[in-house]
Amino acid sequence: MGQRALLIPLIAFDARYSWTGDREGTGRSGSVFIVGEEQSPPVERLSPFRLDLGPRQYRTPGSRATALNLSS
Repeated sequence: MGQRALLIPLIAFDARYSWTGDREGTGRSGSVFIVGEEQSPPVERLSPFRLDLGPRQYRTPGSRATALNLSS
């Protein structure tokens, strides 16, 4: 991206669980989200965080779910 330093964070959740009772079992679920800055007006893609502009506040953070999902 030229001379710009960009950050595009990903957040991953992985939950493992079990239950007891008549039908004992275990399971696992997970998802991945992209984090960025919402644009105005909102569009499908988020803007990456610019690191080359120095410290700043991001007033409109947002997230989007990716197609990466886990379930068992």
